[in-house]
Amino acid sequence: MRTDIYPEITESVDTAREPTERPGPQVLIPEVRQHARRRRLRNLALVLIGAGVAAGLFVSVGSGPPAAGQASGPSSPSASGSTRTEHRTVALRQPDALAVGPTGALYVADDERQQILVRLPSGRFRVIAGTGVGGYSGDGGPATRAKVQSPIGLAVSGTGVVYFSQQARVRVPDTIPGQFTYTIVVREIARDGRISTIIGQDPNCHAVPAGADYIPARSALVGGGELTIGLNGFLDLRTRTCPGAPHVGGYVQMTPSGRLVQTPADSVPNGSEFCGGGVTGRRFAVFSCGSGDRRGPRLMVVRFDGRIQTYRDVGSQAGYMTEAAGSVVANYNRAIVRITASGIQTLATQRQIAGLVPGAIGVMGGGGGDVAVSRTGTVYAAESVLAHPHGCTSVIAQITPRGTVSAAWLSAQNQTCF
Repeated sequence: MRTDIYPEITESVDTAREPTERPGPQVLIPEVRQHARRRRLRNLALVLIGAGVAAGLFVSVGSGPPAAGQASGPSSPSASGSTRTEHRTVALRQPDALAVGPTGALYVADDERQQILVRLPSGRFRVIAGTGVGGYSGDGGPATRAKVQSPIGLAVSGTGVVYFSQQARVRVPDTIPGQFTYTIVVREIARDGRISTIIGQDPNCHAVPAGADYIPARSALVGGGELTIGLNGFLDLRTRTCPGAPHVGGYVQMTPSGRLVQTPADSVPNGSEFCGGGVTGRRFAVFSCGSGDRRGPRLMVVRFDGRIQTYRDVGSQAGYMTEAAGSVVANYNRAIVRITASGIQTLATQRQIAGLVPGAIGVMGGGGGDVAVSRTGTVYAAESVLAHPHGCTSVIAQITPRGTVSAAWLSAQNQTCF
């Protein structure tokens, strides 16, 4: 068996427990480049894409061949694609989405590198997808030779298959020939290191029968990219797709047959049109809610027996969530919390995470960054911290089951934040 392709094979990690000793924070990059501003712009773009999907609109942009660095759809690997990153470590620049593999390895979608990385026991990172040039290409070939554009969601299955979502330009029906639509696709990195697009590569909502209870994954027009692995081991995607199939809803799961179907989170009444999130735990679902008067609930836990529990906050809506062994871990109310059907447990506050950065003033952003959980219960959380006197710093906090908070990775400080 080859052992030089898949990172979790080449780098052994104790599957029974987390290592008792880990390297300290490493300063790996010279600056953080306006991360908060870029995140807001990216989220705004996704909101606009999602709005187009919800309205059933295909918004075409551009004409003629795709711009440099972009492809009209999946293509064979570029002959000029570099393979030098396949067997060497690199420096993480800007963590965005996080996920943890079955052996405890931390995976990171690096928004600045335009790559997917895995953290090695040494504390360094290895590229597993992306050439470092933004785009959408490479299906069928090695993931390290594929172009990746703004990866925004990340999940790893129990068998070690890596899924991520990214922006793409693809053709859709009823558009002018030669024009393309910005949308989201979900791609898969198999255990042999090859990449393929599994959701949204050929969007065609017109092919979905009215009133259908499923959507062919390749035909979906996807407007969002938050990913998680459900209790049954299947990939969950929180998005609106193909408005002509109302029985599928906004929280979908991909079956082994390549269909997007309704998840349990979509089958329970969440009680508010302002609630999103839809992460399913064991016999309950968690929704992140908004309220115009800022006095309403910001978090709603709906049990499958119909009982509803709501929670208020101190001014910040719940952020990223992920399923974790039947519970849900979220960045909520200025803390990393574990949510069950019976209540909320604080795992670490944002103040504790900010304390990992010298001169920290506080964590930036009300909703916080992405979270991921290992099988042994270790939680990782990505945050941007405002520090004096040098500006902004990015940190990936590691929270052990015993409550110890440390830095799995720490960037250098930047002079400006915006």
